[in-house]
Amino acid sequence: MKFIKKNCKYLRYILLLIISIIPTIFTSASFYKINIENGIEETAKTLEILGRRQLVSVIDWKNEFIYDLSALAQFTLAQNFNKNQVSKMIEYMKFNKPSYREIYVITDKNEIICGFIINKKEFLNSFVIKSALSGAEKMSEVIKINDKLYIDIAVPIFDEENIKGAVCARIDLESLNTLMKSIENNETIESLIVDKNGLLLTDTKYFPEAKGNLKIDIQKIKTSIDFSKTIPYKDYRGIEVLGCYFNINDTGWTLIVQKDVDTVKKQNKTIIDIGKYTSLFQILGLIALKKLKEENIINEEIAKKIEDKIM
Repeated sequence: MKFIKKNCKYLRYILLLIISIIPTIFTSASFYKINIENGIEETAKTLEILGRRQLVSVIDWKNEFIYDLSALAQFTLAQNFNKNQVSKMIEYMKFNKPSYREIYVITDKNEIICGFIINKKEFLNSFVIKSALSGAEKMSEVIKINDKLYIDIAVPIFDEENIKGAVCARIDLESLNTLMKSIENNETIESLIVDKNGLLLTDTKYFPEAKGNLKIDIQKIKTSIDFSKTIPYKDYRGIEVLGCYFNINDTGWTLIVQKDVDTVKKQNKTIIDIGKYTSLFQILGLIALKKLKEENIINEEIAKKIEDKIM
């Protein structure tokens, strides 16, 4: 009889444990679903904020070159296109900013007074030079030479009335790559810049040889993100990511900021696991407390204080 009574007591504890755990499981499952949805929304907001900051940095990077070249244009005009003086200034600029592969000064008569170019005719007929000689600042499409990426930026030289010539610089895009690495400070988030054809202009975290070689379907990605920033799409690896994009004005380039969906889920799962284990320890603590009370090992007042701390 005593044996049966003892077994019944343990059976009560087991039933209490089971009854307590079942709601916890259902609550955890519901909470996991809600938390995933919230996690995705929060991730989308984080990517948007980070992307806007990075966009400002990229625009500032480009504008810095335009500012330099505009200053050189005014200096050239002030020196009346004196080749010796202008060449010294160009050497100073290239020394202080190695991103300049070459800087050219062209008169309104299509005479190149500074800068070495092999195919003069093709260069002078290029879109950026013609635009600058017409009075407009322009940037070329990406130029690939010996596996390195460059762009040409040209600005006009003008006085109060007339266009007098143009200044053009060939710029190494490795400086853009360096910039992106310095502002991408989150290990779980990746930022990419692609041109209008989807060619990657900056390094990726996963494919070392992708820059200048790998093309992505940028229009498909934009369409997916435009439809919903909280619905995953597949990136250049074929992995599901959440992302947002930003058009970089006057370049034709696009900045993409993305994060693996699995990373978001893992982060949320860790939070849920902590909650589940905490709930389980609370249940076991309450069961142990009840047993101690029944066997009069602790009194009611102490038990109440312990119960308040557990809860």
